[in-house]
Amino acid sequence: MSYVSENKDYLLTMGGILVFALGALVLFHITGKDLNNLPNVINDVSDSFSSGEKTYANPPEMKLEEGKDYSAKIVTSKGDITVDLFEKAAPETVNNFVFLANDNFYNDNLFHRVIKGFVIQGGDRNNKDGTGGPGYTFGDEINWDAIGLSATQKSDLKAKGYASTPGLSSVIMKSKVLAMANSGPNTNGSQFFVMLDDVPLPPSYTIFGEVVSGIDVVDQIQIGDVMESVEIKDL
Repeated sequence: MSYVSENKDYLLTMGGILVFALGALVLFHITGKDLNNLPNVINDVSDSFSSGEKTYANPPEMKLEEGKDYSAKIVTSKGDITVDLFEKAAPETVNNFVFLANDNFYNDNLFHRVIKGFVIQGGDRNNKDGTGGPGYTFGDEINWDAIGLSATQKSDLKAKGYASTPGLSSVIMKSKVLAMANSGPNTNGSQFFVMLDDVPLPPSYTIFGEVVSGIDVVDQIQIGDVMESVEIKDL
């Protein structure tokens, strides 16, 4: 919010002061986060378009090679984290992660959100505060039957605009998994998080990997630590 003085001496009228104060109050109300409501901490992060250092017009074309098992080494200022990527559970998501990593999108990123006992989150190259993305969004990949959702859970998700993706070997949310942050249905972009514990979250986040080594490094990550690069390997 901004305001403009109406005289050369930059004096504010009482009305101007009131408008500014009310505007500041509204801004605080909009941007304030309730850290006690853990699921909303991730859900409030938007990966919508944001101009910045590196953006793309569209999601990448599928480039994963059939039969290859992909993994990634996340190099951080605290050490290395190795994750197994789940191509069969989330092929489009893994493809997106591999593309961004190979194009150096994740180089010198910050971990902008860390909540001990819950998550570490990064991947916002352009804004570095949880409001940026790669310039595009893409769809969720969650097979509701594979993770055993009840009829009530499915109905609730459908009402919110989500849809199941049949044929995928989706896994349940648990400690050590790698998942996409989103701001609603089909709003995945570049931001991802690692779960630090078995904290229950709504089944609306695409899980696309799991930490296989370096969990001690994950536990040491703090806000502002650097994700130096993500190196993709295929077996």
